[in-house]
Amino acid sequence: MAEAGGCVARGARALAERIRAERSQGPQRGQSDFTRLLLRELRNRVLHRDGDIVLINKPHGVSVHGGPSVRCSVASVLPAFSQMLFGRGAEPLRLCHRLDKDTTGALILARSAEAAERVQELLRERKAHKVYW
Repeated sequence: MAEAGGCVARGARALAERIRAERSQGPQRGQSDFTRLLLRELRNRVLHRDGDIVLINKPHGVSVHGGPSVRCSVASVLPAFSQMLFGRGAEPLRLCHRLDKDTTGALILARSAEAAERVQELLRERKAHKVYW
C-alpha cells in the first residue's frame, strides 16, 4: 500500500525535518511536543473515516509500534488521536495491520474490536488487496 512520487517524498522529508528540529531543541521540548506534532500530522493525513474505520497515510520514518529506541509511535498516540477525531470518551482506535517504519502508505485503524477483527479477517483471507510499489 506504499505510495510513490515526488510529492509524498517531499512531505515525508518536511515531516522528518520538523521532527529533527523538535528533537534538537533539547530537554525543554519534551515528548508531549513531539506527540502533538505527530497527532497533527496524522490528522492531516486522514484519507477516509466512517463509523468503522479510519484510513491514514502513514508518514515515512514513523514507527507503527513502539520499541526500545522508539520515542513515539502510531500505536502510542491512538487514544489521543481517537479523541482528536471523535471527541472525549471515544474508544481508542486499533491497528489492523502494520507498515515498516520507512514505508509510507495506507494504514487501517478500526474504531472497535469488532471492526478490527473483520478487517484482519479480510486481510488474512486475502479478500482485501494490498498493493506495494
